[in-house]
Amino acid sequence: MKIKSINPTGRYSNDEISKSIFGIIEKTKLCSVATISSTDEGLQSHISTAFYCYTNRFDFYILTSPNTIHAKNLEKNSTVALAIFDSHQVWDSPKEGLQMFGKMRLAPATSVPEAFATYIKEYPGLLRYLTHPSEIVDKLENRFFKIEIEKIRIFDEPSFGSEVWIDVDIEI
Repeated sequence: MKIKSINPTGRYSNDEISKSIFGIIEKTKLCSVATISSTDEGLQSHISTAFYCYTNRFDFYILTSPNTIHAKNLEKNSTVALAIFDSHQVWDSPKEGLQMFGKMRLAPATSVPEAFATYIKEYPGLLRYLTHPSEIVDKLENRFFKIEIEKIRIFDEPSFGSEVWIDVDIEI
């Protein structure tokens, strides 16, 4: 599966961009998830960490409790930002990471079996606790949330050079 990117500068090919994106998301499985909420005091941001998986259609999933702050925020505003990076990178060496933007919602029931299979493939240790998608709710009290990526900001110094940021809109 390839990402068809809309790259305004045209400086890098879709193949170079896809290779960078998939290379980074394969190196680490933990992301930071940012959501926003509206309160009497105004907009407030929230950030959390989550393990993610993704399908060959570039559908991203996280498994989390619907009672978390980020899940509650998503009930009112599905806007989400993710940061994917290796926190062990050394400050003065070439760095890489992704900032991803889109919408995150409770995964529809029809996509839960695929999300479960994809998550188990990435994190087989979950099988110590569960054997069937229905047990996610019963045993873990968690749900799958689906993230639809719309934009990605790439920072990949080994591939594109020092301090180069590449913004791409995503069409799958």
